Amino acid sequence: GIGLALGERFLAEGMAVVLADIEEAALAREVGRLEAAGGRVLGVRCDVGDAAQVAALRDRALAAFGAVHVLCN
Repeated sequence: GIGLALGERFLAEGMAVVLADIEEAALAREVGRLEAAGGRVLGVRCDVGDAAQVAALRDRALAAFGAVHVLCN
């Protein structure tokens, strides 16, 4: 809900967006929809209760886009 809406708004403003979710199917569906609309989107399956997965999320975001300027949890 709220995270996806924020991502949509950031895309509308020309930002690249990283979406993370534990639900892989829902994540893939929304990333595909946003990419089809022209957005620069990276989707990462992540369980935020697992520090290693959060670190991997950070690493993928940095590898894809070079920096993180806004973080919404």
